[in-house]
Amino acid sequence: MEEVYEEGTACAYDCGVSGETPLIYTCTIEGIWIPSGSCDCFSAELPKITGATHSCSNNTYPEDGKCEYLCEVPSEEPLIYTCNQIGHWIRNGSCGVLNCSDTDLPNLPYANHSCTNETYTEDETCLYTCETEGDIPLTYTCLSTGNWEKAGDCAKPCNKSSLTNVTYGYPTCTEEAYAINEECSYTCEVEGTGHVFATCLQSGEWKLTGICGEPIPCSNATLPNELNATHNCKNETYAVGEECAYTCELDGESDLIFVCLPTGIWNKTGTCGEPPVTCPSSTLPTESNANHSCTNATYSVGDFCEYTCEFPGEDDLIFICLDNGLWNQTGGCGLPPVVTCPSSTLPLDSNANHSCTNETYVEGEQCAYVCEWPGEDPLMYTCGSDGNWTVTGACGVPCVASSLPIISNASNDCTGNYSLQTVCSYECDDPNAVGSPTATCSVNGTWIPNDYCRIPVIFGCNYTDLNATALGATAGSCRDVTVDGDECSPACADGSSGAIIATCSNGTWVTNGSCIAPVIRDCNYTDLNVVELGVTAGTCRAVTVNGDVCSPACAAGSFGAVSASCNNGTWETEGSCTRGSPDCVFTNLNVAELTATAGTCRAVTVNGSECSPACAIGLSGTIIATCNNGAWTTSGTCTPNQPGQPFTIAGTSLRTCEFIRTNTIAELNSYLREYFAEDASLVLTVTECGPVANDDARKRAALNRFVIGGTLYGDTKAFEPNDLVDVVSDFITKDPAFTIEETQVSSSLMTRVTLLAFLVSSLILLTL
Repeated sequence: MEEVYEEGTACAYDCGVSGETPLIYTCTIEGIWIPSGSCDCFSAELPKITGATHSCSNNTYPEDGKCEYLCEVPSEEPLIYTCNQIGHWIRNGSCGVLNCSDTDLPNLPYANHSCTNETYTEDETCLYTCETEGDIPLTYTCLSTGNWEKAGDCAKPCNKSSLTNVTYGYPTCTEEAYAINEECSYTCEVEGTGHVFATCLQSGEWKLTGICGEPIPCSNATLPNELNATHNCKNETYAVGEECAYTCELDGESDLIFVCLPTGIWNKTGTCGEPPVTCPSSTLPTESNANHSCTNATYSVGDFCEYTCEFPGEDDLIFICLDNGLWNQTGGCGLPPVVTCPSSTLPLDSNANHSCTNETYVEGEQCAYVCEWPGEDPLMYTCGSDGNWTVTGACGVPCVASSLPIISNASNDCTGNYSLQTVCSYECDDPNAVGSPTATCSVNGTWIPNDYCRIPVIFGCNYTDLNATALGATAGSCRDVTVDGDECSPACADGSSGAIIATCSNGTWVTNGSCIAPVIRDCNYTDLNVVELGVTAGTCRAVTVNGDVCSPACAAGSFGAVSASCNNGTWETEGSCTRGSPDCVFTNLNVAELTATAGTCRAVTVNGSECSPACAIGLSGTIIATCNNGAWTTSGTCTPNQPGQPFTIAGTSLRTCEFIRTNTIAELNSYLREYFAEDASLVLTVTECGPVANDDARKRAALNRFVIGGTLYGDTKAFEPNDLVDVVSDFITKDPAFTIEETQVSSSLMTRVTLLAFLVSSLILLTL
């Protein structure tokens, strides 16, 4: 049985998620459901559309909330889904022409297809094979929106009319005919107590599945209390369909009855009558210039109350009682006769006149006078309700210059008469005085003085009062004290730009200009031209703080080193990357750790080559340094010398101590010359070979040509290369401990040698 609801009944929807106010439908007197409130829409219920996506990530959206799709093929009108009042998404707009996907073809219980393409273009079709074919083959056609349109159908042997009710349930399907395997749902009388559905068989019969639960009895205790009605229903419970009739104080159009529903809830039918509507006389309005003699406490609908007007109008003033209990006015009273004031009765004033030329003026109209000497309030005459003029304001009295007040140390040249609020200005007798004295004409012809002359005290300015820090500056040309009227220039702080002029004005600093602090900006990695440099990020991050340094890494297949420093938002780079295998740099060979010197190693050693660092003085041994793709690998060590070992140059043994002892200086020099004339960076290592045996005064006299032990002895330009070698060898054999720190060689006979640098320390006495 279809449920019926009376006027005012409210039905609340279970939205799952309500809007700001719940969605409620209320039954009106016309039998129409009117909604109020709203449901929210779930983003999970937004449809998946081929060729379009959205990024609407909120869980729910309120009424009128929108979600716009991004179409692969845009159209003139964007595709937007809008949430309506009952929590459903409504589509507006569309995408451009799209392909249809085979995954969007419906899976039907009564038909199947063999359409295997992944996509279909507009107007392409997919034919279904039905369990029982209908009159028109079932096909789906691809539309330009990317959606499928159905045409035709399978045979539908089952009719809705052949469905029967089940215990406590009835069918609620809407189609008249159904295809094989299609289902029709039932509604149970008691909601939530079961689930029933019918499946269409090939024979045209229905197969029922499921059951509905039993209805719930209604309790006497839940019968509602009705205004102006009672009942005499005494059973504790009532079965579905049983009724309880109420007795109304006033009969309505139909009896008031409550019927038990399967859900255990009482359903109301019929209504009681309502008492007649009346209008209380106490609510009759009070009208000016009118009264009435309606003394009844209440009046029925249609009754009226007539008023008596002091000034009758065209229609009598009457109030009629309406069916809503309110009074409705018809007609009205007239207006009282108009009272006027003649302009001829306006008074004359010797110090004022007017230009009010109308013969008469009505109540409230005014006439303004123009005074020869205006007063504090303007002179005005207003027409009263009795036809007489009333006055407000008055004319003033002029201020006479001869009565101006005396102001000390000041004088004026004002003469004659002055009107209200006019001003007479004074001048100070002392040109250095401060002040602007005046006198203002007030009411009754009196003068009011303002200000006076003040003799200034001139002060100088202290630098400590100049807030240089706040100005972003330092003292500059400003001194401890600045004389009044002088100016100085504070200096903008380091890094700032601009100029400031500070002027001393009677003990107060007046500044013009400003210092602009530098804008410190960090550097973004994206602004570093890594392509041109041939590098990758290395130690550089997305943002490098101003002043910091990072090291981009050379790209694969190249070598070198690049340093990038951030200078106020701008990258400054040093170094470069070179494609290919890197050679080795001598400065990267840790000779200090090896206790050796360069030996045969040069500034740059080709990748894959070897060289031999020379053991330091007092040490001997062999070290091999190999360049391996820019990195040094070493083998061998240097160990302390033992007595009797030979002296060496760059790790190569020249002669034994015996040879040194038995040969002359000239013979020794020939060996030294052979090495030092070829390479200016060789290191000489000597051993203990005994006491000095001879001396050569000529060679010792040449000491003043070199820097030895920190003392400058002379310039090597005057020496031939052979003489230079002789002198060096002489000191090696004569001096037990000395250091040749640096000698610059610039002889034309020795063009291959640019720098002769020896570091010989802790030498032990050599003998020949």
